[in-house]
Amino acid sequence: MFAVRVARTTYLSPSVLRVTFTGGDVDEFADNGFDQRIKFFLPRAGVSYDELLEVGRCEDWFGAYRALPDARRHPMRTYTARGVRPGVRELDVDVVLHG
Repeated sequence: MFAVRVARTTYLSPSVLRVTFTGGDVDEFADNGFDQRIKFFLPRAGVSYDELLEVGRCEDWFGAYRALPDARRHPMRTYTARGVRPGVRELDVDVVLHG
């Protein structure tokens, strides 16, 4: 798991937003080429990420994630990494905007 923050956003079109993330260990992201899937854990109001980071250290992280109570389980979404620049610790993800 990587703790990241948004470095910048760029509109590629009126309905597609590129989000560039950065973080201290993003240079360790394993870019295996095209269609590299990543998981986003979206914030749940009033719930810390600390427990989620512990889950991420488990061998069966997905099972541990699913075992969390609904009220403490951050929503997870899957996206494709569109660009990875380890030298500057950046990762691009394109998001389609609906509505």
